[in-house]
Amino acid sequence: MTVSQEIRMMIKDALSKGSSRNQIIREFHLAKNTVLKYAGIKSVPPLPPKIDFTPTEVCGEVVGIFAGDGSQYYEPKSGHYETNIHFGKVNEQYAYYVKEAYEKFFQKRFRLKQESLTKLRIRMYHREIFYFFDAFLDYERPSKHDTVRVKEDKTTPEFKIGFLRGMFDTDGCLFCVPHEKRVRLFYTTTSKELASQISIFLTELGIEHRVYTRLRKVWKTIYTVNIWKSSAYRFINKVKPFKAQILGAGS
Repeated sequence: MTVSQEIRMMIKDALSKGSSRNQIIREFHLAKNTVLKYAGIKSVPPLPPKIDFTPTEVCGEVVGIFAGDGSQYYEPKSGHYETNIHFGKVNEQYAYYVKEAYEKFFQKRFRLKQESLTKLRIRMYHREIFYFFDAFLDYERPSKHDTVRVKEDKTTPEFKIGFLRGMFDTDGCLFCVPHEKRVRLFYTTTSKELASQISIFLTELGIEHRVYTRLRKVWKTIYTVNIWKSSAYRFINKVKPFKAQILGAGS
């Protein structure tokens, strides 16, 4: 956009008197880049996120959430490195919880968008975030759900607890069985290796469970990690999943 010499001088004069760029944009009805250009200020590209790769419990939860409900897409023409976290509309409260957790961890603001009447999504366009998950997970991006596995050499006991929480809140299920006076908890995944790793992590925490395999003719095989009744509250008190907080389940 080209502006007159008079407007250019007025922009510079307003800046010299302490007016903010946003005030000038509103006053002269100009685009931000136009104000920066005629004020002699170069637009500064956004800083990359400051990512901490220490395998803490928080890091484990961030990675677990992505392992459960994340997807990625790279568009070479536009250079977009897109990372998404998907939610059902019924999980809106959890979606806002994840948004806050991701913003705090990656030190970036993200938008939670309603994709349809039943779906929500957090979308992130950052190359550094796109490749962050490679540090802790192995997976094929086009079919992450059934190829994902944890790089166990990059984990710690704290990371594993966070990972179990993130995975359970995305691919896990918790519901009360009133007539049996208990809660039922289980994970489901189409990744055989991930199911095996979840089993190992639970064993390390002393949580009794069993892995079941459900073969399907048309669809991919489902692996269910079922937590025994005797270990249900130990799991809740150790892992502290968001789902348990919502239902008020605990010892």
